[in-house]
Amino acid sequence: RFVVAEIGDLCWKVFQLQTAISEASVTTCHFLSLLGPWSWFVWVESAASARPVD
Repeated sequence: RFVVAEIGDLCWKVFQLQTAISEASVTTCHFLSLLGPWSWFVWVESAASARPVD
C-alpha cells in the first residue's frame, strides 16, 4: 500500500514535470513564430542596405 502511494506520487511528479516542459516548449515555439517574420524582415532589410547601390 505504501509502495503504491509512492509510485502514484512519483507518477504525479513526472506528470507535472512533463506538463511544465510542454508548456515551456509551446511558449518557446509561440515566441519563435512571432519572432520569425520579424527576424526575416530585419535580415532582408540589412541585406538590402548592405548591397551596394548602383
